[in-house]
Amino acid sequence: MAVGGILGPGEEEWLEPFTRLRERFPAIRAERVLQVLRENDGHAGHAASDLRDLCSGAMKEVDPDDAEHVATLLSNKMMFKQTCQNHFDKFDANRDGVLQWNEILNLSIDLCQTMGLDMPNEMHLKSFFDGSDDNKDGVLTQKEFIKFFEAFLRFAFFEQHRKMVGKWKYPVISADLVAPRTAEFEIVQSEHFKLYFKASKGGCPGGPLPDRLKVSAALDLQDGWLIAELSQGSLQGVLRLRPSSTNSEIMISNFKAHSDITWRADVTSKRHKVDEDLNVSRPVTPVSGMSLRCLSRNGVTYRHSPEYNDRKEVGVRQGETVIVEECSQDSPWVRTCDGWLPLADSKGHPVFGKI
Repeated sequence: MAVGGILGPGEEEWLEPFTRLRERFPAIRAERVLQVLRENDGHAGHAASDLRDLCSGAMKEVDPDDAEHVATLLSNKMMFKQTCQNHFDKFDANRDGVLQWNEILNLSIDLCQTMGLDMPNEMHLKSFFDGSDDNKDGVLTQKEFIKFFEAFLRFAFFEQHRKMVGKWKYPVISADLVAPRTAEFEIVQSEHFKLYFKASKGGCPGGPLPDRLKVSAALDLQDGWLIAELSQGSLQGVLRLRPSSTNSEIMISNFKAHSDITWRADVTSKRHKVDEDLNVSRPVTPVSGMSLRCLSRNGVTYRHSPEYNDRKEVGVRQGETVIVEECSQDSPWVRTCDGWLPLADSKGHPVFGKI
């Protein structure tokens, strides 16, 4: 991108101070520098002061209340629609009834700064933008912005937790067992992006022996952990889970009964690959921003998560194209703005090809 390529109409005279500020503050994104310059009406000295504060001040951590608020937005259509309208009106700087690319960048920067998020890279933002621009006119109407806003929120807030979706195995430890054994649970994601803990044969990591009573509980975000209140048969207590900081195939969890004062010892769970994932290789090697064409004569159904059985009601028809926003690690799945898609069917036959 050219240095002055993101300057708007009437801002051409800011090119020199904008260029100097970019050179003085290389760690700050160009879009954020421009936003600060706009907030100071083009005054380079005042903008430099604000940019120094940004460099010296630590970015606040993601507030769990913010993440829970986003989950609520995604499940409440009226609240989500009103929030979209408010942000659309706020960042439609020239009041032309549409949002241009530079206005979308400013909106995204503002949200990330306000809520302490890492800014998605420009490729991801552009794929959200292009995927939402239904008539391909280079701007987003209010209706198109709703689609963009949802994709942005889901990506920015739930990236880490989305990686926990799937089946997991953990060791069952008890003095009553003659030989070591393992048990299984699953993290699933609902249509409204709510995560759930499920164990079809009961039990949980660190809890009492599974009693084969089915367990299902919503997971809420607290202090960086996903927390589930469990109450089923002999399983009475609280479970917390988080991904390992070094290995995406490992999850750390703790359990405590309602009578416990402190959390019990860490239990390490490992991702359990289902037969479909073990037997299916990637027909193409996807990257973010790549366009793929559907090859399947019967089309391919979107999934809520990278699981073959977690189907949505809509899909992609043969010949239609999708843009990759995210790739599942070590499995034949990609995420688009409308959901997850397998690159091959459960028998290993390719259903998408690179354009």
